[in-house]
Amino acid sequence: MLAGLGSAAPARERGRVQEPLQRSESGPIEAASYWAELRRGSSRPPVHAPIRQGRMAHILIHDYLGDHVAPWLRGLVRYFSDRGADVSVWTRNSLLSTRLAERCNPSLGAARHLALRLIRRHLKGIDHVYMWNGQNDHHRLLREACAASGVPCSIVEVGYFPQRHWFTIDPIGINATSSLMTDPLDWVSDAHLEALTALRSSYLEGRHWRGTGGYTLIPLQLSQDTNVRDHTHVTDMQSFICECQARLSGRQLLFKQHPLDENDYRTDHELVRNGNFLDLAVEASEVIGLNSTCLLEAALLGVPTIALGNGFLRSHAHQVERLLAALVDKQVPVGSPEIGYWVERYSANGTPLA
Repeated sequence: MLAGLGSAAPARERGRVQEPLQRSESGPIEAASYWAELRRGSSRPPVHAPIRQGRMAHILIHDYLGDHVAPWLRGLVRYFSDRGADVSVWTRNSLLSTRLAERCNPSLGAARHLALRLIRRHLKGIDHVYMWNGQNDHHRLLREACAASGVPCSIVEVGYFPQRHWFTIDPIGINATSSLMTDPLDWVSDAHLEALTALRSSYLEGRHWRGTGGYTLIPLQLSQDTNVRDHTHVTDMQSFICECQARLSGRQLLFKQHPLDENDYRTDHELVRNGNFLDLAVEASEVIGLNSTCLLEAALLGVPTIALGNGFLRSHAHQVERLLAALVDKQVPVGSPEIGYWVERYSANGTPLA
């Protein structure tokens, strides 16, 4: 058996449905009524206290590749702009210091020190940094500069159900480096569980787990994914396939290839390149994977799900429903400027606004 295998079936008790969430024509699931209720009724304070008073904030959004602001963070930009904040966006081409940061590691000594000084100089007057992903080498120097300069740095990434409709804010990181890893989730209330129930009903679109297919479904990830690279023992998907075949011998395996992965893999079992993961999961006896978002979808569906990689699903295997409710609460609707709830609750050091 692979390390970490065991009973991981999520709890079966669900919260009471108040009203189903409706999917709007523009895409994101409309959840305003639930978030309004949570804003009024939640006893959980923001992650940190507010950091400043009395002057215009200067917000920096660091999107290294420059391809995430338009599809995911346009609402974040508008939120701060509408409130009088000065918003800047840095990409890998914005400053010499960010290009230096891409090439600087701790062994480079003087060059790294110079890049750090340049970045700290550019951070003067910045009140808060929102950084996409934050897990690569070129992020580390900027995060170090933020820490040395006393500038809060929040991490933003894609959401979950589905990724294209949501993004998340975290004061520390993503998945295995996120604040959820050590969060006891004791703040999750009945209202949060009811929001989860409503989202489950809308997102699954009538699907119910049957588990009659007799196969173990294994979603593959992109080998270069930081969640794979930094938080699993796996070096590439071919070696992961071989490991699963060796250690899960006697089981019928069905591998689901990542939709953006164009590699050809060898397997003694069936490998599916296309199709909807949830449709495959409906008939699966179990789902086993590393730390893919697909595992969260399987848990949402109610399939016994096992995460082999480090991440919050493995960390909270004993309270999957509460974890899913927390993830739903963390999701920020893409494109909406009315996101004060999430900015105040999940940003490092609280809201950057006065």
